[in-house]
Amino acid sequence: MYEKSYGPKYEAGMDIKDIAKLVRKEIKDYFGPNIKYSVTIDRFSGGRALRAYLVDVAPGFYFWKANPDYNPDGGYGIYAERVCLSDGYREIEEKVKEIIAAYNYDGSDIMTDYFDVNFYSSVGVKFESPAYKKMEGEKKYWEALLIEAEIEAANEEAMA
Repeated sequence: MYEKSYGPKYEAGMDIKDIAKLVRKEIKDYFGPNIKYSVTIDRFSGGRALRAYLVDVAPGFYFWKANPDYNPDGGYGIYAERVCLSDGYREIEEKVKEIIAAYNYDGSDIMTDYFDVNFYSSVGVKFESPAYKKMEGEKKYWEALLIEAEIEAANEEAMA
């Protein structure tokens, strides 16, 4: 048997539908009208899942920033991307994960491929939602802006 860690709001026997209602309320209370999330549930033979997807954000919210670790000479992972997720988006995602984790328990041992959770969970941006469209458009804008800056710097260097 593996030691379980319990979230502070975990209650044995609570239905996933009730947990989703509580998570929805907590997200709404914490973020107010500026951030909209969709919280859905799934039930399947291996358990159940709770998924929270960002649907919309207030004007002035930014998903991306210039990647301070970008390596224009090549690289992989975080060094290969010109842009990375903004601190604001990361904070929102971490807070939503924290809210969800409060209702979960985890007695898993991934070394032996043994999983024991109250429910599986995921957090992300809902595909084709207003937030998703803003996120995709903003990423293209940042990438184009940074490519333009790189070209301009290369031209200045060539003329010097």
